[in-house]
Amino acid sequence: MSRSVRTSHLVRAALVAGLALAGQALGARSARAQVVVGIQASGISMAPGGFVTVPVVVDMTGSGGFSLGSFGATLTWKASTLRFVGATSGGFAAPAVNPDSATGTLRFAVANPGGATGRVVVLLATFNATGPVGDTTYLTLAVNELTSAVTFTNLTPVTTTSLVCVGSVTGTWGDLDNSGTVTSFDALLIVTYAVGLSIAPNSPALGDVDLDGQVTTRDALIILSHVVGLPTPGFRPGQSLSQCGGNPPAAVAALPSTLALVVGDTVTATAQVTDSVGQIVSSPGLSWTTLDPAVATVTPSGRVAAVGAGSARVVVVAAAGVMDTVGVTVAATRRQWYVDAAAAAQNQQETGSPS
Repeated sequence: MSRSVRTSHLVRAALVAGLALAGQALGARSARAQVVVGIQASGISMAPGGFVTVPVVVDMTGSGGFSLGSFGATLTWKASTLRFVGATSGGFAAPAVNPDSATGTLRFAVANPGGATGRVVVLLATFNATGPVGDTTYLTLAVNELTSAVTFTNLTPVTTTSLVCVGSVTGTWGDLDNSGTVTSFDALLIVTYAVGLSIAPNSPALGDVDLDGQVTTRDALIILSHVVGLPTPGFRPGQSLSQCGGNPPAAVAALPSTLALVVGDTVTATAQVTDSVGQIVSSPGLSWTTLDPAVATVTPSGRVAAVGAGSARVVVVAAAGVMDTVGVTVAATRRQWYVDAAAAAQNQQETGSPS
């Protein structure tokens, strides 16, 4: 064999080995990756007939170093509640969109060979509230494909999605007389209510602006501060209330944080969601996903099933970027302990305190 042929074989072998190592490295990176896709809000309140622009975000922060190359998804909603108006680019790439307002469906796709990292806004979708006061719907996002730039790695299997509730406004926090504006008269109503006097036909239901579960003179003070233009950080005078709930989630804690199971076990995990001031809030749009389905699966309600020995991560998402992880360890069999009765009889021990 000539020297040039031998050299060619060596170069080819080196290339094959390099590609194999690169493939293994990409496989390890994608196994550790975690991508969260959702709406950049957890709850949206709209006045009947109003308009809102909703950003769709792909959070690549936990992707293990991958950058977003292409993305396709389907957005659905209740057609009687919202009307799709239009969509524009979020800065990543010009989107291709296929809306169907009659069924409440929007299919869209974007691609950018240069890629993007961090929290990437892939679409800005605008809607018009067409439902009655108090009507609600969920914007549900289903990922069709998600591919990294440069490496062309399929990241769809490690992608988690979140829901967002959209509801028409049913009131304003602090506006007890439903005048449409929070005024000093609303504060006077709270003071009157606090001393046990009737404020009918008005209601104290919107008076709890400090989120402590009570309507007191402290709420009146916060409202007066709001009326004269003083800052009221952490409180909610003037914020809209809809059937979707109160303040948006800022943090979520999975409970328990770890699970030790045996193949065949099932356990239901829960999550506690809090807002920016640490108050517990409802989050009906929780999403549960497993990153290691060969070890543990999870239902939409958080029920974890151990299916194979190993380690797994189960992710709960309350909103885009608001997530937590349950570490799951699964053993193949449960340990059994046996007692040698004869040996135990020869080594009797008595514990306790003498009487």
